Amino acid sequence: MMIVSPRPTASILETRALEPADGRLLSELGQSLSDVTRRLRFFSSAPRTVERWIAALLKADQDHHLAECLLHKDDFGAVLVGVAEVIRTDEPGLGEFAIAVADEWQRLGAGSLLVRRMARRSIEAGIDRWKVDRLADNHTLDAIVRQVGRTVAVTTAYGVVTSEHRLELESGEGGI
Repeated sequence: MMIVSPRPTASILETRALEPADGRLLSELGQSLSDVTRRLRFFSSAPRTVERWIAALLKADQDHHLAECLLHKDDFGAVLVGVAEVIRTDEPGLGEFAIAVADEWQRLGAGSLLVRRMARRSIEAGIDRWKVDRLADNHTLDAIVRQVGRTVAVTTAYGVVTSEHRLELESGEGGI
């Protein structure tokens, strides 16, 4: 599904499942993430963490490991704006959620788009709850996840907040 980009250009945003052929775009996204964004997403700003993330995402099978991307397309090509992923756990109906959005696209709604789309895909795949690990100062992640789910449990240890959310989409929501 495509929507019109919030950027003032003749361009579009497209959400779709991440594909193995997206390696170059994913690498460019990973390299573009600031130290702050890498710390909030991976709990480390070390580049090797991003490299392992890219390798794992490119192996996403779209069943056990769901991966959704947001692309910005214009006359000059495509740029990967962000990636959301859910990995099934051994507990039925539960998946671990994570997201990364390019710094220049943060606070423009890209994360919200990805979260809604991934929530819809998760529900369709039989995952109705997300477990989310975040640093205690990552309030943005908490806010966007609460857009699609009710918090049912929270624990905190050593500066990491682990929360569980029951996904609750409105009818028609998340159909991006």
